[in-house]
Amino acid sequence: MAEQLNVPLTGGSNLKSLPDLVEIKKDIVPGSTTVISFAADPTSEYDGYWFYGIHAVEICLELCGLDFISVQSFKNNNVIITTVAYSDKMCILVTAPQSNNLMISTSTGGNTVCHTVPMNYEDVGPGEFVNMAKTGKPPRDYSHYVKAVELTEKIIETANL
Repeated sequence: MAEQLNVPLTGGSNLKSLPDLVEIKKDIVPGSTTVISFAADPTSEYDGYWFYGIHAVEICLELCGLDFISVQSFKNNNVIITTVAYSDKMCILVTAPQSNNLMISTSTGGNTVCHTVPMNYEDVGPGEFVNMAKTGKPPRDYSHYVKAVELTEKIIETANL
């Protein structure tokens, strides 16, 4: 509806805009597997997996794209493992309560590169919002937000949360 009414829209996780993701994205090529590890508590009092799970979801979409073709999640205690399949790559989300770092690894063939990503996001999200307010243009296509909700819903559904 925001798109139909030409209302600028932003929101979700500020982590999807971390500058380090630009460099990491260059390692994600056809045939690669990306693993994202971050905090999310499926039993959070703040609406369960939605509260922190959206961070991992939006990083996945930022790095691998919106065109995922299947999602399967598994719950082991409060750890959620999710495979997000694309036609030419795979993204695996590993979320658990009290995970203090954002870890991203990319593997292609025999080469794996691991990153501990600094979460200096305080200026990123607000900066995008200010730019949107000044220009009237959202920082991402509206489909990003629709796909973020869709992917989060599929994780919750397939993990039986």
